[in-house]
Amino acid sequence: FNGVEITRDSNDITDLITGVEIKLTKEGDTSNITVSQDDDKIIEELGLFIDSYNNLIANIRDMTIYDEDSGKKGIFNGESFVKSTERDMVDSVTEMIGGHSLMEYGVSMDRTGKLSLDESTFKEALQDDPTALKEFFIGEYDDDGEEVTTGLFVKMDDKLTDYTGY
Repeated sequence: FNGVEITRDSNDITDLITGVEIKLTKEGDTSNITVSQDDDKIIEELGLFIDSYNNLIANIRDMTIYDEDSGKKGIFNGESFVKSTERDMVDSVTEMIGGHSLMEYGVSMDRTGKLSLDESTFKEALQDDPTALKEFFIGEYDDDGEEVTTGLFVKMDDKLTDYTGY
């Protein structure tokens, strides 16, 4: 594999490439390998991202809340740095990247800032132009591996790393 001899006890290889299962069926020097995309797994992972985002925003709001009627005050109420984290996260998921928005891919935001996913819209976008979708989420790279466009996941990861790096 990539110039390295690999030996296994069986013809089923599941530990070579993350998320890839290889079944060897014929002995010989040449093999045809087919790689296919698992749409359901992609949707599942996007759902985990949306759940994590929603939890983050809810936690920030709980920690910065001030309810005049009840007198409830979050531990970080009045802390502008924590509140700015929420604004940055909302800005990240609503910005245009490479001429596309998250909303085009079936993700919507309600008036409270909670994200939800329309799976059929996402699947359609995934089938129509998987490259554009990939570039939106992880970015675009040139032939030398240099980043051309920063994707949503990379942008959010960078922001969260900045926030938690203190």
